[in-house]
Amino acid sequence: MVIEDLARAGDREAMQTQLLRWREENLDRYNLRDVADP
Repeated sequence: MVIEDLARAGDREAMQTQLLRWREENLDRYNLRDVADP
């Protein structure tokens, strides 16, 4: 399920989980953890 589907379904909790997972994956992938986290 993608974020747009979750938003349409009104499932905010699942949407937050998906966004956090996406953020973690991208921080690791692009090595942005040091930049993004103060």
